[in-house]
Amino acid sequence: MDERRAGIESPIQPQTKQRRCLKYFLKIGARFFSLFSSLLTLLSVSRQRIKTTRHSDIFEQSSSPCSPRRVMPTIKPDRVQGTFNKIILHHTATPREPRYGVEWCRRLHVDHNGWLDIGYHFYIEHDGEIKEGRPLHMNGAHTKGENRQGIGIAYCGGIVHGEPSCTMTEEQARSIKLCVDHLRELLGKPLPMYGHRDFKATFCPGFDVEDYDWVNLRWLK
Repeated sequence: MDERRAGIESPIQPQTKQRRCLKYFLKIGARFFSLFSSLLTLLSVSRQRIKTTRHSDIFEQSSSPCSPRRVMPTIKPDRVQGTFNKIILHHTATPREPRYGVEWCRRLHVDHNGWLDIGYHFYIEHDGEIKEGRPLHMNGAHTKGENRQGIGIAYCGGIVHGEPSCTMTEEQARSIKLCVDHLRELLGKPLPMYGHRDFKATFCPGFDVEDYDWVNLRWLK
């Protein structure tokens, strides 16, 4: 006779229910743990991506054993093109190495691109040394649509192991600041700073310029 039909409860039924409940909660717990682990992994990857693409190496010390000669080239105010109203920062999209200096870039722009001179007005070497590029009485050749208004500054770097990366060092950042301060004083204009990426879909100069405090040399975000 069927015990359930007779109203008699099987003596093993409570134990079976307990096992089923235990299995159910174990299954739910396993799913929750898997979801939590995936979330932690995603957050870790996101933080690393931000660190790499923005400013992972901004305070990296220069590999040069000596401090660079951080001196501004002599510029006469009457030799400055009068339509400049901004400064546009670039990187060279190369490893940060001595061989990619200002003369290398000048040869590239003149011999390969067929330009009159290097496209940037100032060039920050791998160790932070400031080099003069295209004279300031000439329009630049660095940002399409902005060359008549923008003074172009480029720092050596932007590539690590073949991949885009922010490789600007503290020495280079200080040299950029010196250029910007000098140009603002020379022209008597505020000359706001922009990055190449503000005018074109590009990784250059490796970070958002507005995220950096160029007065106190520190990140705002």
